[in-house]
Amino acid sequence: MEFLRLLLASLPLVAPLLVLAACCYYLVSRQELDAILLVVGSVIGLIMTAFFTYLPYFAQARAMSVNNMTSYYAIGGVVSLLGTMVFTAGLFLLIEKVIKLTAKNNPEKRYY
Repeated sequence: MEFLRLLLASLPLVAPLLVLAACCYYLVSRQELDAILLVVGSVIGLIMTAFFTYLPYFAQARAMSVNNMTSYYAIGGVVSLLGTMVFTAGLFLLIEKVIKLTAKNNPEKRYY
């Protein structure tokens, strides 16, 4: 029963793993700043998703106080925010690159 509960608790990790795989594929094909930012942001996102998923189990096993839990969640929230900002910066750079490339290939259309 405990194994099944841990397996079901791991389901939130599937989407960040897929995002990380796509970002790593993009990084392998193009070693540019946007790809690096996307990978770093997605790694932080995956780590923080695992942190927020398994922290309640860890806290229950260690009998952590509410104050400790609150501190860990606050620190995790800040780290998660930074990871999201890094990922978003990489995404905006990628979008800008695609728009410029599309505008260069189709000069009659405006994309801005």
